[in-house]
Amino acid sequence: MYGISGKITQDKNFIYNTNQDYTTFNHGVEEYIIVFNGELYNKEELKNELELVGYEFNGDSDIEIIGYCYITWKEKVLNKLNGVFSFVVWEKKKQKLFCARDKIGVKPLFFTIKDGEFIFASEIKTFFEYYKIPAEVDEQSVAEIILVGPGRTPGYGIFKNIRELEPGMWGIFENGGFKKYKYWDLTDREHTDHSDNFEQTVEKVRYFVVDSITRQLKSDAPVCTLLSGGAVYCLL
Repeated sequence: MYGISGKITQDKNFIYNTNQDYTTFNHGVEEYIIVFNGELYNKEELKNELELVGYEFNGDSDIEIIGYCYITWKEKVLNKLNGVFSFVVWEKKKQKLFCARDKIGVKPLFFTIKDGEFIFASEIKTFFEYYKIPAEVDEQSVAEIILVGPGRTPGYGIFKNIRELEPGMWGIFENGGFKKYKYWDLTDREHTDHSDNFEQTVEKVRYFVVDSITRQLKSDAPVCTLLSGGAVYCLL
């Protein structure tokens, strides 16, 4: 199984399966269980900010930083994260499940609600293999395959009743219902800042490209870079 998966049962138990990071945090009277798939590119800045408000860390893992970030800022933490991720947080006392996905949607997260149970997974096939959800199709499924495939409409999981948490969104499941909210959207606009000349604009673009590459080269595992062709790879 790739990534993360789990469900909230009818009797409000949180059951999860993952080969990625997970951990439990106790803060005040609340117990948080966090399941995370992804990588943070600004964890040093986040860790420093959290240490200033009194948190102490056992290591340098992304999941520990995500946990304390969520405890401190709740959904507003998403505006602070630089990385690729999908993660869920179960607040045991409040009986509330929070889930979120990165801005671009590099890390997938699908979900369905069946018989009052909220089930989530990084891969669609996990629903069929681990949670015995029937692999059914309907008219929209056929339309997606014929008209949109190999892509698909954002938010739709091809199979009947399988939905996707779209990029740049977070959601809450509680009291048997699920609500989604958008925290980021990509917008294009004309460059109207006339205080920047051509050379200054080039330098800003160069800074952002180099900063992005430098951050993404930091990893707990060896990094391999494969380059293809085109303008973007020539720029790198």
